[in-house]
Amino acid sequence: MRMIREVLVVGSLGLGSLFGDEKSVEKKVQPKIEVKDGEFGEGWGDGNGPGKIPKGMKKRGRKSDREIFTPLFNGKDFTGWWGLGTENPEKWMKLSPEKLAEKKKKSMESIHAHWKVVDGVIVNDGKGLYLTTEKHFEDFELKLEFKYAKGADSGIYLRGIPQVQIWDPKIGHKDAPKGSGGLWNNKKGSQGKDPLVFADKPIGEWNQIFVRLKGDIVTVVLNGKVVVDEAQMHNLFNKGGKIPKSGPIQLQTHGGEIQWKNVEIREL
Repeated sequence: MRMIREVLVVGSLGLGSLFGDEKSVEKKVQPKIEVKDGEFGEGWGDGNGPGKIPKGMKKRGRKSDREIFTPLFNGKDFTGWWGLGTENPEKWMKLSPEKLAEKKKKSMESIHAHWKVVDGVIVNDGKGLYLTTEKHFEDFELKLEFKYAKGADSGIYLRGIPQVQIWDPKIGHKDAPKGSGGLWNNKKGSQGKDPLVFADKPIGEWNQIFVRLKGDIVTVVLNGKVVVDEAQMHNLFNKGGKIPKSGPIQLQTHGGEIQWKNVEIREL
């Protein structure tokens, strides 16, 4: 069967394959480039062939070492993580090594009070500081799964900058029904501020999200649907300024329980 669609290609894999299922990533737009079945190599999408390669996404053959995702979470504890709120990275990164070490140590009180690991899944009660990677990243592709409870209001900070929005669409905010995945702190009306389509699964079901950050350009795919298509990420702490060249990944939370698993990254 031959089909024409626009799909997002990451390395040699379709987004569906990255999460271990057989669904490809689809956008409801007019296709421009047709390719043959199997042209992207093993593991490509649902096997129904051709798609369009958006700009910046190169067609590749079999996966190389650089295309392998690395777990950020060991499945047991919070080794490699600490706690941080919504804070300007330009400021806390200037702390002396001693002051920063003290800040990180103190933050773990909040992490241990509000975050836990249950059967390999990260669980947060909707309170406390945000789980933050010790390691800083420049350009990367991040993929993870999340499941939220009623009233959850969460997100993913990129290089310490908020945020890819994740929330209960019935939380009561006027924009919540648009769904998750948008760049919440972008200026109103700007590209990426709101998700292109509603893609959330029902409350209590696992969602799969993929985020690609290159420079300050972000692409977000939620449950196989492109919700942000190569939009510039705005810097909440420096209006009109660029986001930092490097910084941590943060899992933000408040309002309601949220769970995370299979948190993995590929540096570009």
